[in-house]
Formats: sequence, C-alpha cells, structure tokens
Amino acid sequence: MIRKAKIYTDEGQVHYNTAAVKLIKNLDPEKAHDDISSFLREAFIMSQFDHVNVLNLMAIIWDQGEPPAVVTPYMGKGSLLDLIRKSDMVGTIS
Repeated sequence: MIRKAKIYTDEGQVHYNTAAVKLIKNLDPEKAHDDISSFLREAFIMSQFDHVNVLNLMAIIWDQGEPPAVVTPYMGKGSLLDLIRKSDMVGTIS
C-alpha cells in the first residue's frame, strides 16, 4: 500500500514536497516476522540503487510495535507498473 506524505526536517521545514510511503498491506500476525523480513530485504536492495533513472530510498520508518514503512520520492504520474497496466503498448526487449 502506498500513501502520499510530506517530509519535514527537524526544523519543521518541508525537505521534499511529497513522498511515497510504502506500507505492508494486511500484515498477518502469524507471518509477520517473514513479511517484515522480506519487506526490509526489499528496502535494503532499494538502498543500493544508484542510477539517475531509478528512484532512491529516502528513509525507512520503524517505530516500536509498528510494521516498518519505506519512503521514496512521490511519482505524480504513478508507478511504472501502473503505466504498463494502463497502456495498450506492446514492447520488445532487445
């Protein structure tokens, strides 16, 4: 699940206009440990991204007793997956 949010510095100033906050959807208490581990592995992989055309990880939020959240820049036109699902374009990879 992705939520739109504003990011503030310690001084209360907006650092980024908007950000996307990714949360674990429907966390099952019986599988919580595995789901959280998988989510954090994904966040770690995202933290290694270093390319101009790939969004970077801004932060991981994890308060005690709550599931973690990943913060990335907000994409106003949606994700690449959304674009692909909406498009009738057929592409090839060469």
